[in-house]
Amino acid sequence: MRTTLEVATHEIVHAWTASARSKPLPLLQEGIAVRLQGTAQRTLKALSVEDLSAEVSWDQYPSAGHFVAWLIESYGVERFMELYVRSSRGMAPAAVSALFLDVLGSSSQDVMLDYSTHSKQYYPAAGALACGSAPRAELPAGTYEIWVWRRDEAYEDWASPELRVRRL
Repeated sequence: MRTTLEVATHEIVHAWTASARSKPLPLLQEGIAVRLQGTAQRTLKALSVEDLSAEVSWDQYPSAGHFVAWLIESYGVERFMELYVRSSRGMAPAAVSALFLDVLGSSSQDVMLDYSTHSKQYYPAAGALACGSAPRAELPAGTYEIWVWRRDEAYEDWASPELRVRRL
C-alpha cells in the first residue's frame, strides 16, 4: 500500500492498539488513531450516545479523535484503555452504558452530556513528542508503504500483526 505519513501514522496506531484489543467500539478505535496522529479539534459534526455503538464513517474521524482526547484528559489514559479493552464492536447501547458506568462511574448518556458541555475546542498534539520528552525522529516528506500481515492466515483477528514501514 502506498500512503502519506499521516495515514501511515494512523494505521500504525491501529496495528499497535490491536495487541490490546482488536475489535473495540469503532468510535474508540478510530478516535485513538486520530488522536495519536496529532491535534484534535471540535468539529461541527456532534456526537450522540448512538454513535458510541455505531460504525464510524470517515467524516466522523475528527469527531472521534476529539472525543478520545477529551476522554483521556477527563478520565486518564488508564481508564480510557480499560474502556477500550473491555469494549467490543457491535455492543448493544445498554451494554455500552453499563460499561461506561462500571469503568468511568457515569452512564454513556451522562458522559456524552458532559463531553458536549465541557470539552475544549482544541487539544494540542498528544504523545511524548508533544511534551518534548522523546527524541524526535525526522522522517522526510514523501510516500511510504506499510506492510501489515498476520503470522497465522487462518486467524481472523489483528491481535499481533507484524508491521514494516518503508519510504518509497
